[in-house]
Amino acid sequence: MVDKKPCSIVLGALEGTEAYLDFVTSNEAVRAVPVVSTAIRILEGVNDYRSRLLQSKLKRFLTEPSLVRSLKARELRGEIVADEDDAARIGDTLFLIIDRVTDSEKPILLAKVYAYYLDGSMSSEDFFLLAHCIDISALSDLQDFIASRGLMNSAPDARQLRLVTSGLLRSDVTDPTTFPSAGGHSLRLLITITELGELLVMAIDAADAI
Repeated sequence: MVDKKPCSIVLGALEGTEAYLDFVTSNEAVRAVPVVSTAIRILEGVNDYRSRLLQSKLKRFLTEPSLVRSLKARELRGEIVADEDDAARIGDTLFLIIDRVTDSEKPILLAKVYAYYLDGSMSSEDFFLLAHCIDISALSDLQDFIASRGLMNSAPDARQLRLVTSGLLRSDVTDPTTFPSAGGHSLRLLITITELGELLVMAIDAADAI
């Protein structure tokens, strides 16, 4: 019989390593996270500075209360992953973003968004879009956006424009908010939250309501 190749590029790269992390193996619900729980067990056997940082970020992701609640709820309902390829893509996305972030707060934001996805409140496509937004946005921009619930007209111009670029805000040339243009003239912009931005706010609200 030919062994089935793993759907996940991360699991494929790390295949064959036998290391276990106690806090993961002791929690049945956490094992349901595709790729990430496996990766954190694997990385336990590598004792270098980068791996210890990655383990720390993965722990913050996996122990976020809203994610633990969502995983336990799925376990109690006896739900299984319907599409293994989709689950592998999500797991890879989470792992690769968590691997490269330079702070310990973005993994928590990712966990809250993932929990919202597990609860059936967003599509997998929306999850990928929000994960990308979190990945490319500055943490301070995200924190200001969430704290203001997307009402960013009083934020610094540069921050508003960065959030427009990330897809959380949109701009229309109608409002008194003024930005200099390349030709030396000024553009009058109305800055408003996008549907994706609203989805991020709802995901964080749902997580924080626990």
